[in-house]
Amino acid sequence: MWLAEELTFRQRLVAIKEPRADLPVDVREEVGQRYQREIMVCAELEKAGAPHIVRALTAEPVADGLLLVLTYMPNGDLAHLLSQHPHGLPLAQALAIAQTVLAALQGAHAHPLEIVHRDVKPSNILFDGQGQAYLGDFGLAQVANTSGSLTRLRGGSVGTPLYAAPEQEKGIGYVTPGADLYALGCVLFEMLTGKRYKRVKPGTRASSLRPETPAWLDEAVERALADEAWSRWEARRRWLPRWMQKRRKRRNVNGRAAPRQAELKRQPELARQRRERAAKRRRVEAAAGPRTPKGAERERQVREAEVARQAELKRQQEAVRRGPIEFDWVDIPAGPFLMGSDKKKDSDAGYGELPQHTVTLPMYRIGADAGDKCAVQGICGCDRLPSAKSLVGRADT
Repeated sequence: MWLAEELTFRQRLVAIKEPRADLPVDVREEVGQRYQREIMVCAELEKAGAPHIVRALTAEPVADGLLLVLTYMPNGDLAHLLSQHPHGLPLAQALAIAQTVLAALQGAHAHPLEIVHRDVKPSNILFDGQGQAYLGDFGLAQVANTSGSLTRLRGGSVGTPLYAAPEQEKGIGYVTPGADLYALGCVLFEMLTGKRYKRVKPGTRASSLRPETPAWLDEAVERALADEAWSRWEARRRWLPRWMQKRRKRRNVNGRAAPRQAELKRQPELARQRRERAAKRRRVEAAAGPRTPKGAERERQVREAEVARQAELKRQQEAVRRGPIEFDWVDIPAGPFLMGSDKKKDSDAGYGELPQHTVTLPMYRIGADAGDKCAVQGICGCDRLPSAKSLVGRADT
């Protein structure tokens, strides 16, 4: 790595990564392809607004390959910071770093290209001038619908063995975001205890090496280090910050700790203010109209719509299978018929129903299927087409 100053467009410090001089020519060419991929991945993540990513700016050609130009991170990397704290970082600092890296990973996993870093480790977590953590080195990233041949060195495996998930060690070509969660679990274990997880007895919990580790955090690290990818925080959409914030104090919109119920009982004025704010919030929500359903409600609506669609499809298929409706025809002799309804006595009279009247009809035929859907053949003396049920019920035959 080299520190340089860019003078072409704007004066700024940049970091330059150069391949090792002892690499064979074909491997240096493959490293150059990785550099180009890292530039592409970083550009896509920046376009999507993914936070805390060390951006690869460009690749400069030289006589024997390419040089990768990166954003300069003046405060070094996490590996150097851990070397200064052999017994682990302070809990608050370790949690802040883990949450920041998780935000970067979530932005990559949620991208349409389904980017998986595959090489999360302390040396790839760097700090800017304000001490904020950033995730770098996407040269080994897995990108959807692309060949994996460019993401591993010849004769090597993807990722760093000390932080690689079990499925990566087995050489599985495609891994899920759970592989990144496992690697970050190894990093968090090392930040809490000062020891690398794969250098201690399998199944060792962070609390056994650092007793002051909170139980909820100890459980989060244990779940992140599960052998099965599907059991690492349900693998894709539920992230460690939810576990980290599970036991933290509730915060209101101003950032202060939210008061507990016992405190509200001791301070009636504070309780009254909270009730007024809640009522105002409900009025605003009511004025804004119904909200778009989310989460479980949205999933329930989707399931119900799918069930209704399948039922309608089955009904249509059954109708096609039965073929045309067959009617049972009944001959009705000619004569007078009482039509319409008495609205004063008949509460079931529909809108637009004609009043009772007598009509004389010639002989005609009516037909009905099992569903009581009737077809009438004949001519009625009024301007309406009577139903078979009314004709059969009122005919004087």
